[in-house]
Amino acid sequence: IEDSRAGGGSFGDQKLHLTGGWKVVAELPNWLSLSNQIVMHPDGPRQIYFTEAVLYHKQTGEVHKPAELFQSDDAFNAAVTPRYCAMLAPALAKQSERADEVWECPRAGDQAVMLGSSNGETFNRLAVGRPEVRRNRGEEESAVLVLNIDAAILKAVKPEYAKDFAIAR
Repeated sequence: IEDSRAGGGSFGDQKLHLTGGWKVVAELPNWLSLSNQIVMHPDGPRQIYFTEAVLYHKQTGEVHKPAELFQSDDAFNAAVTPRYCAMLAPALAKQSERADEVWECPRAGDQAVMLGSSNGETFNRLAVGRPEVRRNRGEEESAVLVLNIDAAILKAVKPEYAKDFAIAR
């Protein structure tokens, strides 16, 4: 696979073109939250989207995955997955090709998780990547679902990072 700027490449029997680039999701006093949306353009009308995210701690120079700031995968999923699935269900139903097709909602923690901020001081919202294959190149839908940090999510944060989070107001 090669970057699309280099003319594309091939993977197995498919020719693929990749586009993407790192973007700042949030900049806080101690943290820089970054995301990268990767778009694969295989031959044909489909586009496949992936999202990845990292956190950079400005004081220590360490790079973390957002999941590392939570007590466990189970705690994170218990706090986020029900809300995520409720938001995701209409979009998945819209993508369905058959009326009787059933979509199983993935665990939020198994997707890309990005931490964001509306106040520039604390993480008070998070975005969870959507698993998706867009049917037509012209369709434009967000590749992430944004949830405000609530008490359940705050409770799932590791104590040492609690000062970096706040309930969204």
